[in-house]
Amino acid sequence: MRAETIKWNDFFNNSTNVANLRSSSFDDGIPASSRNHDFDFDDIWPEVIKAADWTAISIAVITGFLWMFGNRSLAIKRLLDMAIGLEVIIHAPQIIRWLLKF
Repeated sequence: MRAETIKWNDFFNNSTNVANLRSSSFDDGIPASSRNHDFDFDDIWPEVIKAADWTAISIAVITGFLWMFGNRSLAIKRLLDMAIGLEVIIHAPQIIRWLLKF
């Protein structure tokens, strides 16, 4: 297995044919540019939302137990923290777009 190197400026000036370069970690003869490794924010975002939803549900259940056993002030604090955190996670794309305007 041989690693191919290219010059930094040649890569960004597109003077080297990057499609024909092989990745040194996957030596299967498939050009690196034709592999399906082009994940972006839109592909990962639904999974992040699912994880955040399940985390929020878990926190709500645990908070319910705290409330039942008399620790109401801590339960209210945790519910409020969970709601604020979930809203920030859900609205992260809009927050990013808003911040990029500046």
